[in-house]
Amino acid sequence: MAKVLTADFHEGQRVEANHMLVRLDTRDLVAKHKQATAGESAANAALEVAETNLRRMRSLVDAGAASQTQFEAVEVATAQARAASKTARAAIDGDPDDFQASSHWLFRATGGLFHPVKAFDSAYPGSRDVGGDGR
Repeated sequence: MAKVLTADFHEGQRVEANHMLVRLDTRDLVAKHKQATAGESAANAALEVAETNLRRMRSLVDAGAASQTQFEAVEVATAQARAASKTARAAIDGDPDDFQASSHWLFRATGGLFHPVKAFDSAYPGSRDVGGDGR
């Protein structure tokens, strides 16, 4: 979770539209995202190796040089590698509407209401990007 660096308002204070309310330190979230991306790369590399082994084993079985049991073991390993690859991708994607899974967030005031805005986006209050609902 991100740490609050600054909170530029006081409870009950009236704020103007587009006023920056909270700034978050997202370094931990960025590091977790980089770690998840590296995990996905490793899982995808393992999947490529597993698929290559499956093709090789299929050829060996067809030539009578390997048993069906050996083929099935490689087939299971390939299925496990596919699942690991999908799991690694899901760790990166997460739910885009989930605040805790998002890496860069700011809060802005719009007519006295608070809306999350992805940092570094061109979103601003009144745009369609603010809060995902155009507010």
